[in-house]
Amino acid sequence: MGLVCPRDGSALVSPEDSGRSTFSRLGVHHCDECSGMLLNADAALSVISRDKLHQMHESFEQDGAEVDLDCPLCDSRMRVREIVFTRLDDTEMDSLELDGCPTCSSFWFDAGEL
Repeated sequence: MGLVCPRDGSALVSPEDSGRSTFSRLGVHHCDECSGMLLNADAALSVISRDKLHQMHESFEQDGAEVDLDCPLCDSRMRVREIVFTRLDDTEMDSLELDGCPTCSSFWFDAGEL
């Protein structure tokens, strides 16, 4: 069996089986049931620097609160953390609670978060 959604247990659709524009080209798996998306570390490196990914990984490892979600990639318990992204013009976006895996540096985006 392939990867499963940490929210509802549905099979995740792989990028190869998806026609989902930019997200599928980045290697993002998605859930057709809840519209959540899984961004693995390799895919994240196509949009953020290695240093930023390392900082995010450490923040989940040290400051993230454990949640009742298992990582679809490595089965580790995921953690949640409030994240504020900065736009290219240096203004901050609204914060969101992002689920991340402290083991493999993958991220789960609930519907509407990405």
